[in-house]
Amino acid sequence: MSKTEVDDATISRVLMYIQRFGDLNPRILGALAHNKNMDSVIKLIKEEFSLNVSYIARYKSIGLKALFFC
Repeated sequence: MSKTEVDDATISRVLMYIQRFGDLNPRILGALAHNKNMDSVIKLIKEEFSLNVSYIARYKSIGLKALFFC
């Protein structure tokens, strides 16, 4: 299996888009980052750097309030 060669600028750009949009659809991320082999880049980042993506709800951005009851 041949490894994909990726430069640091591409990794930085891909991480920015993953941070902003998540990693659910690599084709959309590839279109935004102008990278045709986004599937292999995301796979490389996940394997080499142990990338784990978790999602945090931003209540204010969608007009909700977080309330805590005791």
